[in-house]
Amino acid sequence: LTLNVGSTKIAAIIRSIKNSKMEFDLLSPVCAEIGEKFAISRLINNQLRLIGWGEVTDGVSIINN
Repeated sequence: LTLNVGSTKIAAIIRSIKNSKMEFDLLSPVCAEIGEKFAISRLINNQLRLIGWGEVTDGVSIINN
């Protein structure tokens, strides 16, 4: 799957699906705020197609020193 968060396009793998919530493992970090919306796309016939959208509800802070 591909997630579009703001202007960033990032590859993701579904970790789990429970009720109406999905958890993703992102292949690289992305900067987003809680409540921010994102698009979910999938490669169909060699073209990315919008298959849904979501909202950031949780995350992990990464601090580089």
